[in-house]
Amino acid sequence: MPSSLTVALNDGRLHEISAPAEFTAEGPFEIELVNRGESVHAHLHFDDELSQVASLSETNHYVEAGDTRAVPVKVRPNVDGVGGRLKVVTGYGAERQFVSVTVESEGRESTVEVDESLSEPPDPDDPELDVLAAIGDVSMPVLTAGFAVVVLALLVGAVVESLVLLVASGIALGALGTVAALSQYHPSTD
Repeated sequence: MPSSLTVALNDGRLHEISAPAEFTAEGPFEIELVNRGESVHAHLHFDDELSQVASLSETNHYVEAGDTRAVPVKVRPNVDGVGGRLKVVTGYGAERQFVSVTVESEGRESTVEVDESLSEPPDPDDPELDVLAAIGDVSMPVLTAGFAVVVLALLVGAVVESLVLLVASGIALGALGTVAALSQYHPSTD
């Protein structure tokens, strides 16, 4: 895909505009204003749809006789297939031409490859699963006793006003809660 849209000015007569009817850009691009005659002012304008994804730092451009002026167009990232119209005006509105512009994402390789191993169930002999199995072996009376000890420590910490005891008890309570929650997902097989 071309990285620049060429617009010829004064190509056959004063203020004449020659541009393709359609243009597709992949990411940011340039509008090349090629003046083939006398000096001219050109005004560039994006319609509402195109201005949602593309922008110009300037809209009015003076191009000397015989010169080419490159106008950079910024494009918002992660857009694909958004289109609209560019209006090119010369002769203070006397001449105008529209170009249908479509903006696509740069390097549109938006496919995600998934490893085939993700579709297979986990291996029960995997050593990483032993931790979860060990947590599942914890019996409910042990968890209940642990909660009771931690709650008692919290109460003592509150009475004695020991911040260290309160924080340590809170951490222990959180750990016991985690073990209890995980044991529900991996119950003992006794």
